[in-house]
Amino acid sequence: MLTVGEKIKVTITDTTPMGAGVAKPDGFTVFCPGVLTGEVCNIRITEVKKNYAMAECVDVDETSPRRCDADCSSYPACGGCTLRHADYSFEAEIKENAVRHALIKCGVTPRMFNNIVMPREEGYRNKVSFRFDRHGKACFYSAESHKAARFPDDGCRVCPEVFSSIAAHLTNTIAEKKLTPPDEVMLRMSLSGEVNVALTGKLSDAEIGAYVISLCSRFADITGIVTRKTVKDRYRAVMGEKHLTTELMGVDFRVSPEAFFQVNYEGAEMLFGEVVRLARKAPFTSCADLYCGTGTIGMILASRFKDARFTGVEINAEAVADAKYNAKLNKMKNVDFFCGDAAGYAKDEKPGLVVVDPPRRGLSDSMIDILREIGAETVIYVSCNPFTLSRDLAKMVELGYAADEVTPVNMFPRSEHCEVVCALRKTT
Repeated sequence: MLTVGEKIKVTITDTTPMGAGVAKPDGFTVFCPGVLTGEVCNIRITEVKKNYAMAECVDVDETSPRRCDADCSSYPACGGCTLRHADYSFEAEIKENAVRHALIKCGVTPRMFNNIVMPREEGYRNKVSFRFDRHGKACFYSAESHKAARFPDDGCRVCPEVFSSIAAHLTNTIAEKKLTPPDEVMLRMSLSGEVNVALTGKLSDAEIGAYVISLCSRFADITGIVTRKTVKDRYRAVMGEKHLTTELMGVDFRVSPEAFFQVNYEGAEMLFGEVVRLARKAPFTSCADLYCGTGTIGMILASRFKDARFTGVEINAEAVADAKYNAKLNKMKNVDFFCGDAAGYAKDEKPGLVVVDPPRRGLSDSMIDILREIGAETVIYVSCNPFTLSRDLAKMVELGYAADEVTPVNMFPRSEHCEVVCALRKTT
């Protein structure tokens, strides 16, 4: 049995999306962050649990050819990236394997498992949030903590250059003007490059004015600045527009500061492109989007299937209001939005196609029952968690569905996260 502090030499047999190498000394699983498959390492055990242990790498005797320079001064302390020490092609293999293993564990065998879809790896985020340390310098919080990890001096690799410039500018402005740092700054960028700045914190009107003048005099791309005192408050516009309007796959969307929207435009087009491709294989005249949010998937589909009827179902009234606004913005006549529980919709409608895009926890048992009641010929499942997806697919198979196609999409390059699109076909 391994003990804390024990040093052993191991060969790494696998790598997780969290960036940890996996070793199996005497058949016992050990996770060691920062090492890669094939590397021979000397490690020190830091924690021992019933079924696994954690370790730290002391040194590497044999280095993997898939290892690369991390090229970020805040890696891995920041926690935003977990795979920056692996080359990008190896990241694809790591994430594909993670999805495959999750499916196998749940006993799901899709008819077709497609290669992972990989957008560009750098500068892809259209939204970022950061804070300030006790010295007034821009920082991120390390993973699962409030420990500050400084914003890289040469910019965050996954953010557009202007985001890094704004972070540096705010750090300088706080120091020069002796301003109270915001509790949080959120930046959002439209596809055309317009930027919205959201400041959270108990700032005086004079301080807010100083931030507005400083930012607008330096960055012409800023078209709106909003503020709020605490996270429980609503944002209010103090300069320009409160909302950001952006385009995705030929559809315009107004995005409020509080709203969820995909943070990777290129990745989102790849993800939703898969949804459209799968929908073309499913003859239908009506479609239900049962986690519609602000209506993104439903409107993208409605813009391409003009003879079909689309209904978005969402429990959040504010999200439904945004969805209805966006439908009017795009003059769409073949899409409606229903605010309420999906069960109410299922009692009266029997669409041929259902799209679900649930949160990380996946589908609830009640939602599985709703899908059974609807009995659509095709269900397209968009997931941000391969493990809950696999669990839910196993339940759907029991209801008479077969997993037709599974496609991983690397929506968040260099991080642990991976989206998956799956088509389920009714067999009974």
